[in-house]
Amino acid sequence: MIAVKLASLAVVVAFASSATSDAAPTRPDRFAPDRATLIDGVDRLVAPGSPGGVRAFGGHAFTVVDGSNGVPVVVASKPDRGRVVAFGHNAFLSDATYASPGSQRMLSNVLTWLRMDRANARCVQIGSHLDARLEAAGIQTLPRSELAMADVVVWDTHTTLSADEATLLVARVNAGSGLLCAATGWGWMQISGAESLSRDFASNRVLAPFGVAVTDEFADPDGPDGFDVGRALNTASTTEAFTALGAKNVAPDRRARCANTLDALLRCVPADERTLIAPLRERLDTKLARFLASAANVVPQRTLEDRLLVRYATERFESAAPASVGVAPSHAAFPGAVDAKAPRVATDVRVQATTPAWHALGLYAPPGEVVRVTLPADVPREGLTLRIGCHTDENWHHERWDRWPRVAMARGFETATLEVASPHGGLLYLDVDRSRVGSTIDLHVEGAIAAARFVRGTTTREQWAALTKLPTAPWGELEGDHIVLALPWSTLKDVADPDAVVRFWDEVWSAHVELLGEPISPHKERLVPDAQISAGYMHSGYPIMTFMDVVPLVVDLAKLKAEGSWGHFHELGHNAQRDAWTWGATVEVTCNLFTLHAMEKVCGIPVAKHPNVVETMPRAKALKDKGGDARAWSDDPFLALMTYVELQQRFGWEPFTRVFQEYERQGRRDRLHGEQEKIDQFVERFSRAVGVDVSPLWIAYGLTVDPAVSKRLADLPPWK
Repeated sequence: MIAVKLASLAVVVAFASSATSDAAPTRPDRFAPDRATLIDGVDRLVAPGSPGGVRAFGGHAFTVVDGSNGVPVVVASKPDRGRVVAFGHNAFLSDATYASPGSQRMLSNVLTWLRMDRANARCVQIGSHLDARLEAAGIQTLPRSELAMADVVVWDTHTTLSADEATLLVARVNAGSGLLCAATGWGWMQISGAESLSRDFASNRVLAPFGVAVTDEFADPDGPDGFDVGRALNTASTTEAFTALGAKNVAPDRRARCANTLDALLRCVPADERTLIAPLRERLDTKLARFLASAANVVPQRTLEDRLLVRYATERFESAAPASVGVAPSHAAFPGAVDAKAPRVATDVRVQATTPAWHALGLYAPPGEVVRVTLPADVPREGLTLRIGCHTDENWHHERWDRWPRVAMARGFETATLEVASPHGGLLYLDVDRSRVGSTIDLHVEGAIAAARFVRGTTTREQWAALTKLPTAPWGELEGDHIVLALPWSTLKDVADPDAVVRFWDEVWSAHVELLGEPISPHKERLVPDAQISAGYMHSGYPIMTFMDVVPLVVDLAKLKAEGSWGHFHELGHNAQRDAWTWGATVEVTCNLFTLHAMEKVCGIPVAKHPNVVETMPRAKALKDKGGDARAWSDDPFLALMTYVELQQRFGWEPFTRVFQEYERQGRRDRLHGEQEKIDQFVERFSRAVGVDVSPLWIAYGLTVDPAVSKRLADLPPWK
C-alpha cells in the first residue's frame, strides 16, 4: 500500500473522529447493537492460557471484550459487506476451550453474527479445531482447497497463508464472507524469535484492511476464570486516543489508556497502513528528528503526543541498525554524559563465569556509539547476552518521568561478533545463563570506554587510586564477594578505601545467609541507585533498586557501622525472605528479621535497642493490654514485627535458623499456602524448636491459632 501523506495531524484527528471504531465518549457508538449481539447472554468468557491482545482501529472495527488492563481480547469489524471477529489467543479456536456455557454462548453468537442469516453456511478451517462447535451450529465444513466457496473462514493466524490464499481471503470478506481468527501475539513472537509484529507477522497485513491487529500485549483477565463480558469497556478507542494527542488536560488514567492504544498500533500494524498509522509515523518521525537534533536534556512528556514520541523513539532506537541509533539528548541528565577526553578502547576481557547472571566488563558504552563485542569462533553463543546499563527498571506507568522510561538494553549473540548501540549509554555486562556457569569466556571489545571497577581481592588500593585520576565513565562498580555496588563516578572518585566499603556490605549479606542457614542466591546481589525506579522508595530484586539520595550513605562507613541502613538491609532481607513462612500481612515484616539480625551482628546494635524497636514496643504492649487486634497487627508492619522480636528476645536467633532450615528441607511438596495454615505451621514449628508453646503470644496480639495446634502442643509449657 502507498502511504497517504497528510500535512497536519489535525487531518488525522479529523479522520479518526469521523470514521473510527468503538466510538468516542462524546458521541453515540454505532457499533453498540453489534457488540450487544455478540455478548448476548454471556457473563464470563473463560480465558485459555494467557491471552494476548487484539486491537480495533479504522472506520469499521470495534472492541467487544477487553481485559482489566484495557487491552482488548476480542474485537470485531464490519467492512462494507463482510464481517470479522478476532480473539487474542489461538486456543479460542479449539473445541476444548468451550467447556463452559458462557464461552459456548459467546462462540455461538460469534458464528451467528458471521454467517449473517445464511441457512446453509459453509466453513473452511485453517489451522483451527472447531469441528464440534461448527457442527453444533449447523455449519458445513469444507477443505482448505475450497476457500473460494467459504461463507465463513476460521483461521488460526499463527498458520501462514500463501500469497494466493491471503489475497483470496481478503476478497472473500470484502464480498460478504465472515472471518473468525485468533492469535497469541506475544507467544508467536517468543516461538518465532521475531522482533516486530508490524514487520514480521504476515497475518497482520491480511487483517489491517479490516482495522484489526494482533498485538504483543497481554489482556489481563478480571479474575481467575476469565473476562467480565458485561462491564463497561476499559480500552481507549482510536477516536479517543487521536483526539487526546495534542490535549494538555487529559486525565492520567485515560492518557495512559490512549497512549497504550496508539503505542500498540504503532508497534503492531504494518507501517504502511495508509489511513492512520503511516501518517502518525510520519508525524512522529519528524518530531523525533527535531528532538534528536536538540540539546534538550529532559524527557518530552507535556502532552500525550510527547509521551507517545518517547515510546515510539524507544522502539526506533531498539530496532534501528546500531550505526543509526543516535544519541538521546536526555542521556546527559541520566545516566550521564561521557567525558569527551575518555578514549575509546579495543581490549580483551576474560569472564570467569563462576556464577550466573551479570558479569561486569569494566567498560561503558558511550551513548549513540557502536560497541563491537567478539567471541572466539569456537565458543558457544547460547546462554550469553550482552547487557548495556544496570538501570533496568521500566517506568512507563509513572505519571511523570524523571528519566527516560527505559534506558537499559540486552542483546543475544546471533553471530560471534555482536554490534550494539544504546542512545543512553551504560555499563557493559555479560549476562551468563545457569547453563554456562563454570565457563571461561574471552571477549574482544571495541568502541567502549573504561569504567571504574574495584574487585575485592583483585584490585589493589594503588590500582584504584590510579583509576581515580583518569577520565572514565559516568558510572562504575565496587564488587565484593557477595555484594556489588553500582555508583556514579562523582561518588566513586572520592572513595579512598573501596575494600573496606565492600567488606562491610559482604558482612551484611553474610549475616543474612547466617540467619537463613544456607546460601540465598546463586549470584552476587546488586545495589543500584537510579533517578527513578518502578515502585516504592526502594525495591528488592536483581538488582535491588534505590533512589539517588542514598548514594552518599552507601559508602559512608562511619555512619553505616554506627547506624546501618534499614532500607538496604530491608531490601536484601526481601531477597532472603521465603514464601513458606511469609503471608500477606508479613511480606514487609519477616524480611526485617534479617534487617535486625544484620544490625546486631554487623553494626553492634542489639535488637532491643534499635530505635525502631524502642519506638514500637509501647504500642505493642498497649495492643496486648486491650486484648489484641488482628487488623491493627496486620496494618502495621512494625507492630507485627514486635511479635517476632519478643520471640527473639526470649530465645535468641538460633531457633529461627533451625526453623528456616526445616522449611528448606521440607521442600515445596508439602508447603502450605493459605494464610491461616502458614500461621499455624510457623507457630507449631517454632514451638517445637524452643520447647515452649508460643501460640499464646500470637493470640495475645489478636491473631487466630487453630485449636488443633494448641492440642498438639499440649505437652509443652505455654508462653508466659
